[in-house]
Amino acid sequence: MPHIRPGIAQLAYLHGSQDFRSAGSGTRLTVELELLARSAGDTEIVVTATPSENTVLFYLGRGYRPMAQPLPELLELEPEDIHMQKAI
Repeated sequence: MPHIRPGIAQLAYLHGSQDFRSAGSGTRLTVELELLARSAGDTEIVVTATPSENTVLFYLGRGYRPMAQPLPELLELEPEDIHMQKAI
């Protein structure tokens, strides 16, 4: 898992194919990634979510919240995405 800044991990890419959505695979993966980040010393995790309702709802349901101030380095790379964060 990339560390975008000290103490901040980035969930860089998570995509579930249609056949596996709503089966809990994405939730299990995010939980495991958050545990890995926490064990590496991170206290926060960020994600740039594609601006689709399903994607944003997925992350909101797992405790992620839109960032008031997106990280400039991620905003530059993904200006159209919804930038979200979660304390871990």
